[in-house]
Amino acid sequence: MKVIIKHLLIRLAILAVPLFSLFLLYYFLYDPHTLCVGDYHRHTGGPFGYVLLAGAIVVFWGIALIAEIILRLVKKDRTSSLINLFLLIFVVLFLLFFL
Repeated sequence: MKVIIKHLLIRLAILAVPLFSLFLLYYFLYDPHTLCVGDYHRHTGGPFGYVLLAGAIVVFWGIALIAEIILRLVKKDRTSSLINLFLLIFVVLFLLFFL
């Protein structure tokens, strides 16, 4: 049971660390008022770029997880493969229903 939990936490950390670092980049580096001149108020499309980058991170993580599922099935490691499949289904359902 500890091996399964450790396996799940490592895979979630592989997803969470890049997303958290992207959030930190957005929080500390993005300033929507950099192009404002006097009373002329305009914004940039910065948040849209960050959302696209977050989506790309999740898609690449999903592709890597699918590759790992196939690799584990070839190696006959059914437990890890099923855990990865459960995690992939969970993330897809989360994205479909909560975003």
